[in-house]
Amino acid sequence: LFDPLKDELFGTLSLENSKPAAFNLEDESILTHLSTQCSLALAKIRKFERWKEQGGSIPRLIFDQFRSFNLKATEEKLSNKITLMATQMLGFKIARLRLLVPDKKNLITTSIHGVSSKVKQNLVGTSIPYSVLKPFLQKSFQVGGLYLISNDIIEWQKVAKQYFHLPSQTMHKKNGWRSYDALLSPLIDSSGETIGILTLDVPESGSYPSQELIEAIDTFTSAASWMIESKSYQRRIEDQQQRAKAFIDTISLELAKASDFSTICEITVQAGAKLLNTEGC
Repeated sequence: LFDPLKDELFGTLSLENSKPAAFNLEDESILTHLSTQCSLALAKIRKFERWKEQGGSIPRLIFDQFRSFNLKATEEKLSNKITLMATQMLGFKIARLRLLVPDKKNLITTSIHGVSSKVKQNLVGTSIPYSVLKPFLQKSFQVGGLYLISNDIIEWQKVAKQYFHLPSQTMHKKNGWRSYDALLSPLIDSSGETIGILTLDVPESGSYPSQELIEAIDTFTSAASWMIESKSYQRRIEDQQQRAKAFIDTISLELAKASDFSTICEITVQAGAKLLNTEGC
C-alpha cells in the first residue's frame, strides 16, 4: 500500500492460503485493484489527519466534507461538488472551477455555482488560454496562496469582460467588493504544478476577505487539488486494469485456437503491439 501522489510505502495487503498454487491471474488482478482502492482511501485519510493536526486554520467543516468525498464519482460530479461546497462554506456567492487540459495551454470550465442554470449551461465547457491568466498570477497580486486582482487594473478589466462572468449588480459598500474584483486560487498538484484555478466572486459580506478566510480558502483549494489529482490517478489505474483485462481475454481466446509454435508467437506479438499501443513488440 502506498501514497500514489508521494510514492510513499505505508503498508501491505496480502492474500494467504496453505494450498499450493491457490491463486490465479484473476485473483492477482482483484488484489491489485483492491490494494489501489485501499491505498487511495488510506492516503486521503492520512492527508486530512495531518491537516487536522495542524489546527487553527482548518475549519472542521472543510475537513469533514472533503473526507467524505467519493473518488468513484465522475469528474463532473466531483467538480460540481467542489464549487457547491465553495459557495456554501467560503462566504462567496459564485464559485467557478477551471481545470488545465493535458497540453497545459487552456483552462476549461468544468463547473460553476451561484448563477442561473442557463448561464451555467453557457459557461461550462468554455476555455481560456492559460497564458492570458499567467500575468495576473504574480507576487504583486498575491495574498497568501491566493491572487486578489483589483477592479482598478485596466488590463484585468479586458480579460474579465471576455472570459469571466460578471454579476449584474455592483457593490456599493464603501471600500467593498467591486464588479471587476477577482479572487483566484490555483490548484497545485503534489509536484508543484498548476492543474486548475478556483475563482470566487461576490462575497456575501460585500467586503474583501479577511486573513482568516484567505487561510480557509487556501486550505479548501489544497484539499480540492488533492481530490482532483487522486481522481486522475485512479482513472489512469482503472484504464490500465481494463487494458490488462482486455489483453488477457483477447490473447487467451486467440491462443486457444493456435495449433503450432510459430502461430502462438505471432499472435502474442500482434496482440501485444495492438493492445499496448506500441510500434514494436
